[in-house]
Amino acid sequence: MMRSQNELSQEFSELRLSVNSAITMIQSSEQRNVESMDEIKQTLKRIEQVLNSVGKASEKVEYTLRGKFDIETARSIWLFGYNLYRRGYYLDAAEILRNLLDQLSDDVYFKDDVHYYMALSYYSAGNSDEAKKSFESFLEKYPESVYVVHARNFLNRIE
Repeated sequence: MMRSQNELSQEFSELRLSVNSAITMIQSSEQRNVESMDEIKQTLKRIEQVLNSVGKASEKVEYTLRGKFDIETARSIWLFGYNLYRRGYYLDAAEILRNLLDQLSDDVYFKDDVHYYMALSYYSAGNSDEAKKSFESFLEKYPESVYVVHARNFLNRIE
């Protein structure tokens, strides 16, 4: 069944509202308890449902993360970005992961994962310039990462 442009626009508007709502809930993590964590999970499920119902979108959705958050919240955002990548929403994944990378301190144990998958998302989206910059930066910052061989491989494909 083909959806009209207006219906798709409405669904994307709802998706943006849901994403903003989820980000707002995540950013107030210091005050949340088990109940608010369940609300975040429900909101993220709603986002996933909308993404699944609309299909692969060519429209880029804007994400902005502000403020400090705990490691579990950061890990949840990382997994959300990773899942966007796995589902083929490469530009959305790259933006979520870039925003997260900017917020993480250097001692976070999964920071290399975030950086690598951000670069891979750019590569998969066909944005060779950003992918190249990101892979080069990754190799400089994480020379001991398990992803180094893969990053070099992708970098060689770009060059």
